[in-house]
Amino acid sequence: MRRSLSAVMSVIAFIASCSFLQAAPMDLSLPSERIALIGDSHVEVLGPLLSDLVKSKKISLNYEARRGSKAIDWLSEPSWGDWIDKFDPQMVIINLGTNEAMGGRMVDGLAVTFQMLVDRFSKNVRRKVVWVMPPRLQKPKHLDNVWQATRRLKSVLLLDFSNKNYPLRDGMHLKREVYPLWAKDIAEALKI
Repeated sequence: MRRSLSAVMSVIAFIASCSFLQAAPMDLSLPSERIALIGDSHVEVLGPLLSDLVKSKKISLNYEARRGSKAIDWLSEPSWGDWIDKFDPQMVIINLGTNEAMGGRMVDGLAVTFQMLVDRFSKNVRRKVVWVMPPRLQKPKHLDNVWQATRRLKSVLLLDFSNKNYPLRDGMHLKREVYPLWAKDIAEALKI
C-alpha cells in the first residue's frame, strides 16, 4: 500500500504542472440503465434515496460509501469501487470533496487527484462521469480550493448545489430530513 500511495503521489506531482481544460457539457439525453455512485459519508444516505428515486424508471443504481474518504483514498485502495467495471454502468456519480475541504491541499494537487479519479472511472468511452460538489459547508477551511479544483476537471459534468443553502446538522452533513431534497435535486439535474 505504501508503494502504491507513493506512486500515486509521484504521478500527481508530475501532472500538477499540466493544465486542464474546463469541464465540457455532457449529453444527458442518452438513457442510463445502470448508475454507480461512490463517495464519502454523504453517499451512505444519498445512495438508498437515489436508488429508490430511479427504481420506477427501471434504472439500477449501485453505490459504495466510505466515511471520511477523500479522492486520494479511492485511488490508493484498488478494492474501493472495483465492482464498477463488472457492473458496467453508463454513468458514474462521484460525491467527494467534503473531507478535502477540511484539509489543506492546494488547488493544483486536488485538481490532479480529482482528474485521476475521474479517469479511473471513465475508461469506458460510453460512460458519463458526474462530480457532485459538496453542499455549502459551515466554516469550511478550504472549500474554495475544492471548488476551484473541480472546475478544472475535463470529461465530467459538475453538479454544484452550493447555492441551495441546505440546512446542516454538524457543519459538514445535511440534516437527515434534507437529504431527500438533495437526492431529488441530483436526479432532476441528471434527468434520471
